[in-house]
Parts: sequence; C-alpha cells; structure tokens
Amino acid sequence: MKGIDKARFITLNLLVFTLILAIVVGQYKQKTEKVANAEVASTYLAVSTERQEKQRIVTNQLHETINRDLPGFIVWDSAASGAVGNSVTYPLILKELISQHVYNDIPVEVQDTSNESNQEYKNYIPIIFLGQSDNFETKEQMIEHIKLIVNNYNSHEKYLVLGLTSGTAKSRMQLESYMASAFGERYVNLRELVSTNGLKIAKLNPTYDDIAAMGVGSVPPSLLSKKENFNEKGNEVIGKIIYDRIQKLGYFDSVQQLVKELESL
Repeated sequence: MKGIDKARFITLNLLVFTLILAIVVGQYKQKTEKVANAEVASTYLAVSTERQEKQRIVTNQLHETINRDLPGFIVWDSAASGAVGNSVTYPLILKELISQHVYNDIPVEVQDTSNESNQEYKNYIPIIFLGQSDNFETKEQMIEHIKLIVNNYNSHEKYLVLGLTSGTAKSRMQLESYMASAFGERYVNLRELVSTNGLKIAKLNPTYDDIAAMGVGSVPPSLLSKKENFNEKGNEVIGKIIYDRIQKLGYFDSVQQLVKELESL
C-alpha cells in the first residue's frame, strides 16, 4: 500500500508541476505575443506615418511644379471661343485628355484672337490657332503677330502654333515651310496631319469625297461641318493631335513624373 501511495503522490506532484509549467509557459507566450503585437503595431504606425509624410511632401512638390511648369493652357482661337452650349471643341477634348493622362486640375482656357491677351493667364502656355478669319497680308506679318502673342506670356519657350487647315498640300507648301522654319517642333501642321491620319484617329472609313480630298492633301469632308469648320469628330482629332505634340515636346514630363511617384506611395 505504501508503494502505491508513494506512486500516487509522485504522479499527483507531476500533474501539479505540469499544470504550473503549462500556466507559466502560457503566460510567457501571451506576454511575448503582446510584445510582438505591440512592436508590429508600432512598426506599422511608423511606416504609415512615414508614408503619409512622403505623400505630403510629394503632393506639395506636385502643386509647386504645376504652378511653375504647367499652370494651364490658353488657346487663341476665335472659333473655339465662340462655341456655346454642349459643343465639342478641341480645347475641351484637350482638357479631357490632360485630366485622364496627366493631372485632373490643369485648366484649358480660350482667348478670342480679336481681343487683347488676358493678364490672368500670363503664366499659361499659349496654343495659337490663327484661322482664315484672321486677315494678314503676308506670311511674315502672320508670323510676327504669333511671336508677339508668345512674348506676352511667361512660358518662355513653351508654346504651340497650329497651322491652317484649309487648302491643299500644293497651295499651302510655301506657308507651311515658312512656319516650320520659324517655329520648329512647336509648329503643328494640322492640314497635313488631319489629311493623312485624321480618319484613322477618328476611326472612320473614308468616303469617295474623303479619298479625293486626301489625295490632294486636304482635310477629309467627313471631319468638317459647314464653312470648313470642324465637326465633333474633327475636333476630337485636333484635340488628340495637340495632346500628342505637347507630350512629345515634354511639357507634361515633370508633372507626370511626380504623379507617378505619388501613386506608388
């Protein structure tokens, strides 16, 4: 009996010891987990705070860069300034493309070519489209007038000049060559670009009249309304051509780089 009692006593003590050990280990594990969770939370908070601070810094840099490099565009075009209601104009298309692919708060304003430049937009980048209604006796006079407009703005070498869209390749050859020499890559030969690529950009199949017009380097009629003005599709084409040239000239680069950096944070 004594041997049995002793065995029971030892077994009971082992059970008690095991229970106490389990409690101690459990408490230690809970404490360790609390410390680990606290460290994880602290690390997460630190990382989150660091990310927020980086976002704040990059956001401030973005706004400063926009104010310096891309405060907005001012379009010199009497026809576009006269558009009313829900008219689809190329300045509107340009603004939509900038909002989609660059930044959603870059203004595109329109200036009537018959009026003096608005000083409110003095830091904006001018886009100058002098049409058939702007009367110039010589091509030299037209170019000097464009240069005067450019000099009214603080954008320095940032500007865009849009060529006439009427006529044929033959009839416009001399003027377009002169404009290209005067303004280089900042000159957009709209007649040529719309004639050769306009229907493709608009995703339209050419009619017989379109083919005939493009054969002599004229704008296809499917992109025109009355009086040689562009219709909705034509304005969409011009807006896309202007956007692509601005992108090519690098005017969007500094803003797009910061937007990309901000999106990665």
